[in-house]
Amino acid sequence: MQTNHNSDSNLSGIRHLGYYYQLGIETEKNEIRAFELYKEAAEKGDIDSMYQLRCCYQHGIRTEINVIKAFKLYKTSAEIGYLNSIYQLGHCHKVGVGTGKNEIKAFKLYK
Repeated sequence: MQTNHNSDSNLSGIRHLGYYYQLGIETEKNEIRAFELYKEAAEKGDIDSMYQLRCCYQHGIRTEINVIKAFKLYKTSAEIGYLNSIYQLGHCHKVGVGTGKNEIKAFKLYK
């Protein structure tokens, strides 16, 4: 996990709790609860949670696959400067996940 640029430790705690539920660390694995926690923190502006939530939408982890929502979360967190999202947004443009293919945009984001 990338460190969070958000200084609100409460949001960081919510995200970490989601991560523990997702992987079953010190608790029973519960991907539904993980999804809910990521969504809660993401809606409050937690960048890392936006990234985790987009994984849920892109891969259908305890929600229906929704590549458009995943793309929007990538875009929001990339605009803030989250490096993983910038790279993944480039990939979305390269192969057309949640948006049309645009190799020029992909190249600029990779660069």
